[in-house]
Amino acid sequence: MFYIVNALSLLKDFSTSKHIILKGWFNKEIIFKDKLDKELYQIYNKAFGKRQESDYDDFVEFNEDEVNKDFQSMKRFVKTLEDFINTKLRIDHGK
Repeated sequence: MFYIVNALSLLKDFSTSKHIILKGWFNKEIIFKDKLDKELYQIYNKAFGKRQESDYDDFVEFNEDEVNKDFQSMKRFVKTLEDFINTKLRIDHGK
């Protein structure tokens, strides 16, 4: 999800290598200004939290049902942003 949000940020002339900064930018610029579904931010924020937890906490376990549900949310997130980027490219290039 980081990489598709990063691609979107580059399309909008914003760049950062920091996950937390990109997450804040996404919330402010895409969710609020471009009026995308707030659930997208919730999906991204939850994934970011789980990534932090798995990287820095000891003995983290995720159950299979939760992982499968999160995977479905991630696919929806990526598809929605892919469609948004493609629409933006068509508008900007007059296609």
